[in-house]
Amino acid sequence: MSEMTPCDNTKTTLRPMTEADLAMVREWRNDPAVRQFMFTQHDINAEEHRCWFTGIADDQTKRFLIALIDETPIGMVSFTHIDATSGSAEWGFYKDPGSPTGTGIHLLQAALVYGFTDLALRQIDSRVLCTNSKVLHLHHKLSFRQDESVAVLQNNCGDAIPYCVFHLSREQWTRSVNHLTEY
Repeated sequence: MSEMTPCDNTKTTLRPMTEADLAMVREWRNDPAVRQFMFTQHDINAEEHRCWFTGIADDQTKRFLIALIDETPIGMVSFTHIDATSGSAEWGFYKDPGSPTGTGIHLLQAALVYGFTDLALRQIDSRVLCTNSKVLHLHHKLSFRQDESVAVLQNNCGDAIPYCVFHLSREQWTRSVNHLTEY
């Protein structure tokens, strides 16, 4: 992994995920550094990944995007449970484990712009495993509000997995200075 960080004038763009991205995204997702913080933690095989992508292709309540810096893919962002009536959605993301340190914040700032402008959301929700200290920190840095209680998910093995729930309203985001930096 590179120790360099993206320069301050780096421009992050998002584009829709395509079938051509599947192998790359699956490789990122299955990397142990990423997989350990996923709600579904097993190794995803190519057929399972392809079936998942086929299943979400025409679902208007979901958007899966590839984040790029200078046309180089650096991660994946998802918006799921998009509800036009309430103006809310849940986001998820992970970056290429080989991307330079510091790219995560650029990816997330671009995703917030997309969610609040392109999707016209009024609120973005998030669930983060309590063991994922880096992403917990990023949510606080981006002005998300954290629910006071911790939720618990039961995995396929019956283990309890604690996670934190976050919310960010468009008004909170607009007041935040974090989205004003170049991404």
